Amino acid sequence: MSDARVRRLTDLLRNGEDPRWQALREHLAVEEIDPNRAVLADIFSDGEELDTGVLVGVDRRVFEFSLEYFPPPTADEQPAEPEGDASTTDPDPIMASVLRGLARRHEVDADVVNWFELYEEEGTLSHSKQIDAAMRLLDEEGSPDRPV
Repeated sequence: MSDARVRRLTDLLRNGEDPRWQALREHLAVEEIDPNRAVLADIFSDGEELDTGVLVGVDRRVFEFSLEYFPPPTADEQPAEPEGDASTTDPDPIMASVLRGLARRHEVDADVVNWFELYEEEGTLSHSKQIDAAMRLLDEEGSPDRPV
């Protein structure tokens, strides 16, 4: 199930039009990471205005980041979910829940905060299944930076 989730999140990273994905792609460019080759291992809500994610670059470095949203919407400003949005009808109930939460964040602006590289001793073990799935996806895509 982790592989399908990582594929779905990576597709959103690479192709999503929502401000959060645009902000993340812009930040990756600043970090000299190709967003069309990076893999989004995980992202989850850390409150009303913050999501935390784990990303694996094509060079297999692992990063944790947070996306912050500005300004938080009020109840009457909350936009309707887009019609036919497959993200909210994902057959995986956990993934559907995550994507429904993300769909509520169509705010005007998003920004990447708390960007840092993870090392095994710093907590990658808590995301090990998702990171393993991201590494498999990099393998399938023919990552040229695969360690020998």
